[in-house]
Amino acid sequence: MKYRIKLGPFFLWIFATAVAWGQKPGSTPPPDAFADAILLEHYSQEKGISQGTGYDIAQYDDFLWFATQDGLNRFDGYAFTVFRPGGNDGLNNSIVQALLADSRGRFWAGTGGGLNLYDKENERFDRFSTLSGFEHTLDSVSIEKLLEDKQGNVWVMTDEKGLFCVNGTTHKIDRYFPDDNSLYGFCLDSSGTLWLSTYHAIYRYDAAVKTFREMINQNQLATQSLLGSLLFDGHGNVWIGTREDGVFVLKPGAALHNIIHYHQNTTGNSLSSNEITALLRDRSGRIWIGSRTGGISIYNPEKHSFSHLRHSPANAYSLAENSIWSLFEDRHGIVWIGFSSHGIDKYDPNRFSFQLIQRDNDHPHSSLPDNMIFRLFGQDDTVFIGTGTGGLAQYSLKTKQVTPVLSKAPLADPIVSNEVRVIVADRDKKLWLANSRGLVHFDPARQTVNTYKTDGKRQQLYVYAAHLVTDSA
Repeated sequence: MKYRIKLGPFFLWIFATAVAWGQKPGSTPPPDAFADAILLEHYSQEKGISQGTGYDIAQYDDFLWFATQDGLNRFDGYAFTVFRPGGNDGLNNSIVQALLADSRGRFWAGTGGGLNLYDKENERFDRFSTLSGFEHTLDSVSIEKLLEDKQGNVWVMTDEKGLFCVNGTTHKIDRYFPDDNSLYGFCLDSSGTLWLSTYHAIYRYDAAVKTFREMINQNQLATQSLLGSLLFDGHGNVWIGTREDGVFVLKPGAALHNIIHYHQNTTGNSLSSNEITALLRDRSGRIWIGSRTGGISIYNPEKHSFSHLRHSPANAYSLAENSIWSLFEDRHGIVWIGFSSHGIDKYDPNRFSFQLIQRDNDHPHSSLPDNMIFRLFGQDDTVFIGTGTGGLAQYSLKTKQVTPVLSKAPLADPIVSNEVRVIVADRDKKLWLANSRGLVHFDPARQTVNTYKTDGKRQQLYVYAAHLVTDSA
């Protein structure tokens, strides 16, 4: 069977406009399908948030609340309402550091000047003493973190006055680690038991005797770094973030030699930074690991692999910056990211379902050869991509990987090694590639090419389409 290809600016086959998909990003790990699919929305001061430091994030009364250095921001999805000290707002300090929506329908805000409780009816905040009926240190001490346990008790971690437990019913207050300024974080395990981290050790709370028992310390972890964030994954393992030594993972009760240590190294399957600031387990079981300088590493427990999110000046949908302060997943599965100075980022897995495919000079053999796209052609599980200056590339729908084609020996051809304006296929699933200089008949299965140059008299300035004509003779 013979084929003829008609070329010309007026033959329409499959039309695709030229699209610039972006520029070279910064230095990145090898392409990762999950990370590439994450497109972020930014909420900065230009969009109405009062200040760029996202200390903490919570969801209450169908609003998102963001704690900053300049008040508490309530977000309705469109605009921000800011609560500050003075006037009718009632906050006792403008530096808001901790938030908690408890199971009794109350909303707590910890500031640099004490504990506040939200009065929903009057849309203002009252001091803790309004609830308790008596003056207390919690009215004036700097609050670092808040947590509610399964018994409805509210745990209040302070900067210099230790840890307080407020009984959810009687408001009776117990105090632990008095005057200890090395407290860092806490979390609940699957049974509801409270775990707490200080700079030097990890503790578990024994509710029967109201005592914290040390479970592991720096020396047992063989690290000199200060300990930090705590998190339990879906398998009962506790994740311990450190100031400068990555993350340690251990199963309570297991031997110490079974501790897993994740840290930054030269391989792609590692942390993006050792300076851990925040931990989050999302509803799919992935572990989000925020860092001070390296953005976010996301651990996939099924593949035992890491994805990485970093700021890229060339990508408007990348992280706003690489310094992470807080991570939060709301009731709809949306992940919110608080930064050191650039406000809040939002990742909605249901809103953006596109993977960004673009040129990456750091990985030329696994990315687009050029960002100017002239033609897209799908065949089986592969999308062939014709570019303006990089020739042909193919994208696998199965592996989500990009591979340049016809760009190097023995398949390189001067006709289409740069510009591919047209892609069509014959009945044998062989491709015909065209531009103003001629045709290339490419067999993807055998990886062979045949070249047909245009006659100089018939050469055109541009070719926008081609039509395949079958000769049955």
